[in-house]
Amino acid sequence: MPIYEFQCKKCSTTFDEKETFQEHDRHPDVKCPQCGSTDVERVLTLAGVKTAKKS
Repeated sequence: MPIYEFQCKKCSTTFDEKETFQEHDRHPDVKCPQCGSTDVERVLTLAGVKTAKKS
């Protein structure tokens, strides 16, 4: 299950949310765990990728 990182625009708290791809596509209301605000924005983060074959 993917983990998405968000930042609250009200209190600047950064937090993670686990969402399935279906949940993320429907854009559920994400609430800040600190202040309860739904005024949050997604933070872009790098993803690590591991392959089975050596390059």
